[in-house]
Amino acid sequence: MIPISFSRPRSSFSSNTINLTRRKVLRQSIESTNTMKEATHLFSKERANDSKALVQISRELDRPGILGVFTFIIPLVIDSIFNKMAPRVFSPNTIAMLQKSENSFCSLRHRKRLERMGQISILGSFFTL
Repeated sequence: MIPISFSRPRSSFSSNTINLTRRKVLRQSIESTNTMKEATHLFSKERANDSKALVQISRELDRPGILGVFTFIIPLVIDSIFNKMAPRVFSPNTIAMLQKSENSFCSLRHRKRLERMGQISILGSFFTL
């Protein structure tokens, strides 16, 4: 049985990042266990949360129709605007962040959720004035 963390991402935008991280974790799993079976189980355990986060990010970006506009295009534009206004507070858009190998998918998803709350608060206060 092939662990879910070996599956290919639906989009190619993060494949390089996935490959580098996956190789590192796999090498560490092999070096710290006695058998390939143990290494495979450890690898799957180590990558499970990031795999889940990547699938959720990918689904959020790939929604069809008008929902796709609200979950992909609008956040992309808003992220760009806020990143240019306050780059120390707001990170670049999700796709740009997926390209950086130092980000885990879990931490990226968590950070973007926090940023969305900040963006909604700022936009909400701006429109109520």
